[in-house]
Amino acid sequence: MLKNVSYHISVKTGDIPGASSDSKVFIKLYGEKADTSKEPLLVSDNDLGNYFERGRVDEFTLDTMDIGKINRILIGHDNVGLRSGWFLASVQITVPVQGRQYMFPCNRWLDKDEADGRVEVEVYPSEIVPIEKLTNYEVSVVTGDVRAAGTNAKVFMQIYGETGKTELIILENRSNNFERGATDIFKVW
Repeated sequence: MLKNVSYHISVKTGDIPGASSDSKVFIKLYGEKADTSKEPLLVSDNDLGNYFERGRVDEFTLDTMDIGKINRILIGHDNVGLRSGWFLASVQITVPVQGRQYMFPCNRWLDKDEADGRVEVEVYPSEIVPIEKLTNYEVSVVTGDVRAAGTNAKVFMQIYGETGKTELIILENRSNNFERGATDIFKVW
């Protein structure tokens, strides 16, 4: 897990009439070391129900190989659905282990029936902002194999080190964790 890097992607849909899209959106990152494949943005971190709605920001996490400094992105959609056209305002990508935040302004239609008719576009960063660099840790939690050992409670931890301590870290993901006899692995920073 530690070989992978978390790319936190915030996608802002424009606040103009008809900006929302029902299409499936994808992103591809081009880096100095490697490129990702076209990755679908299917399950958001902020879970707002319908995605890519007018004036909203949808947040996603892409865990993949370290591609180094991001040079550009490709973002677009499959142009399927009743309201497939989309007005993309901007994309922001935060990479805590690199200590960088990338800003990609778009402010354009991705629509077969608008502007140049394209449904995907390459965008270069307008700004790369330094942020606090964070270290990734892989945490394995082993639940005992005795009767009633599991829990559905929120489990948290705090890490103490030479230079201080972390905030409380809630150990959660999309799995059913802390079941009897199970080992759950979390990536935290």
